[in-house]
This record gives sequence, structure tokens and C-alpha cells, in this order.
Amino acid sequence: MPAMITKRTEILRLKEEIETLKRRNTELENLGKEYERMTGTLKESGEMYRSLYDNINIGLYRSTPDGRLIMANPAIAKILGFDSLDELLKINFDELAIRLSYPRKEFKKMMEFNTRLEGFETSLRRRDGNVVYIRESAIAVKDEDGNVLYYEGTVEDITEIKKINAVLENSKIELEKRVKERTVEWTRINEQLKEELEKRKEIEKAQMESEEKFRILSEKSLVGIFIWQDGAFQYVNASFALMFAYSKEEMMHNNFENLVIKQDWSMVSSKIQRLLDGDVFSSHFQFRGRRKDRKAIFLEVHEARINFRNHPAIIGTFIDVTHMKIIQRALKEKKEQLEDLNRYLEQRIEAEIKKGRQQEQILMQHSKLISMGEMVGAIAHQWRQPLTSIGFIIQNLQSAYELNIFSEAYLNRSVEEAMTLIKFMSKTIDDFR
Repeated sequence: MPAMITKRTEILRLKEEIETLKRRNTELENLGKEYERMTGTLKESGEMYRSLYDNINIGLYRSTPDGRLIMANPAIAKILGFDSLDELLKINFDELAIRLSYPRKEFKKMMEFNTRLEGFETSLRRRDGNVVYIRESAIAVKDEDGNVLYYEGTVEDITEIKKINAVLENSKIELEKRVKERTVEWTRINEQLKEELEKRKEIEKAQMESEEKFRILSEKSLVGIFIWQDGAFQYVNASFALMFAYSKEEMMHNNFENLVIKQDWSMVSSKIQRLLDGDVFSSHFQFRGRRKDRKAIFLEVHEARINFRNHPAIIGTFIDVTHMKIIQRALKEKKEQLEDLNRYLEQRIEAEIKKGRQQEQILMQHSKLISMGEMVGAIAHQWRQPLTSIGFIIQNLQSAYELNIFSEAYLNRSVEEAMTLIKFMSKTIDDFR
């Protein structure tokens, strides 16, 4: 009778361990869901920030000391009367300014010495010739030597406040302009031609400087960057070429189709064509790329349509997500293997429990209570340590997964150890028959 109680106690303990394994498996599933939720939250935060930046009524900008706008939001373009940011970014900020209380030169001096300026009121000429009055607050961002790199600021439209004064000022400017045009027509034409030539030189210089800055930043980037135009690569950075195991020179003479596996080319070419046709202005997708050594890689792509050297082109970035895909696949496989192992252990334990019950019935039928009690006690003694070891092995599997040291070799070794213990337990039963 004591032997039967001991056996039932062992069975109950085994059932508790099975329930523990099920709870831990549920915890793993909850962790996976939490990871997906956090990823979605981060994406929503980025979208909310971008939406606030694009939809706020206050103009936001970044301008260099020479008046070139390098960043702005749609609100400032609307204040200045431009249809799009692209049009605004082509205009020199100094040329739009009409000084009221302070000239631009004094504004720059104030920014240079004070770093921060709040409530600076001035007026800017809209694209249609009308004057818009603004209240501007800005800070000067400087380098280590104290030189101003650029200004960052906000612009509020206060045109209604100064509407009467603005109308009078515009009338005066228009009258002076007409008198000057009638008296010095040819001089004005010559000056305009000179100014146009100077502007073109400045634009070309600014464009060259912009391209040079782009190249410097691009070459230092770990992300692959390219410009595709007229069926050929116009630019690739070192990371882009390295991603496909080509040199930069080889990549410049390569074809886009050679970088995409055959099964994905139809999708990729369709997205490229839609960008070039102007159906969409940006695109984000993933595809399988093909390296020079014919190995496949997984790539995440961000592309946009631009006007490069007066022609439509595509600028884009490639991010190699192959390693991330492998990790995701491996985690899925390991999870499935762990679930299979759990089911296998449950089946083996249930089988052993069933055998134990059958053995009890045989012992009761042969009325060998004392000898069978001793045998069951010996089996329990022999099983206690293996079962404890199996419990530790399963706990170690969970710990390894949480610590990110889980590997196929580790799983195979753990399964082998568990199977060895189970075989030993099975052999113990056979030895005591």
C-alpha cells in the first residue's frame, strides 16, 4: 500500500511538471505578441511625428547663413505662396526678405552673438508678389569653432495684423519700381542679365556643393544608396556595391534586373515604372536580391522620384535584412522544435504512467504487495534523479531562448541528454520486471 501511494505521488508530480511546461510555452507566445505590439507602436509614433511636422500651421525651416533653405515644412511654403516644398527649396531665402525693423545683415549679427532670437518681425515677398508679414523665432547652430552652420526657426503669419501698412508699402514699392523701369529701361535689362548670369552661377555652385555633400554623407553610410535614371545607375555608394559583392565600377555598368532574382523582377520593375511615370512619388517594399556570387539576399527598399539633372530619376536606399530573416526563421523553427519536444515528452510520460498503472494491476493480481512495494520504491528512487535532470534541461532551454544564446546545436544536445535519461528510466523499469 505505501508503494502505491508513492507511485501516485510521482504521477501527480509529473502532471504538475507538464502543466509548468504548458505555462512556459504560453509565456513564450505572449512575449512574441508583445514584440509585435511594440514594433507597431514605434511605427505609429514615427507616423504621428511626421503628420505633426507636415500639418502644423506654423512654418518650420532650416536655413544656411547664405540664405539657402535646406529643410522646411509645408506650412512655410503655404505662407510664402508656393505650391510645393520643392519649389520653395530652389529659392534663396535672402532674396525673398524685405527688411522692416532690422536688415538681414543685422539679423545675422544678432543670431551670431546671441545664438537665439525670439519674436523677430519682418516681411517676405510671396511668390505672387504680395507681401506676407511674419514673426520669426530662431536659433543658430554652430560648429566647434563658433561658426554658424545654419539657422533653425519657426515662422508665424501675422499679415492680418499689419495688413494696412503692408498695402501702403507695396503701393510705394510698385510706384518706385514703375518709375525706375521707365527711366532706366536698358540699364535695368542689362542688370537683369548680369543678375541672371550670377544667379545661374550661384545655382550651379550650390548644386555642386549639394552633390558633394550628398556624396560625402552617402559614402560614409552603411545603407546602400543609388540613383537610377534612363535605364542605368547614375550613382551608387560603396555600401550598395558591397551589398551585391561588386566593385563600384562594375555596379555602374550593371543592370537593375541582374540584382533581382527572376521570381521578384516583375514586382520590382513594376514599382520602378510607376515611380518614373509619376503614378506614385515614393515606394517601400522588400524583395530578394542576387549577388555577384549568385547568392540570394533579402533587401528592404525605400525609393522616391526626383528630378536629377533636369530629368526624372529614382533615388533609393537598400538595407540588407537577410540576417534578420534568418533569425526570424530560426526562431520559428526552434519554437516548433520545442513544441514537438514538449509533446514528445508528454507522450512518453503518459506512456510511462500507463505502464506504471498496468504494473500496479499485475502486482495486485499476484498478491506480492511487499516485494512489489520494494520494487516500486527502487524504481522511484532510480527515477527521481533523471526526472529532476529532465526538468533542469527544459528550464535551461527556456533560459537559453530568453538570453538569445539558443541555437540548433544547443537544442540537439539538450534533446540528446533528455532522451538518454528517458532511455535510462525505461531500462530501469525493464530491470525490475
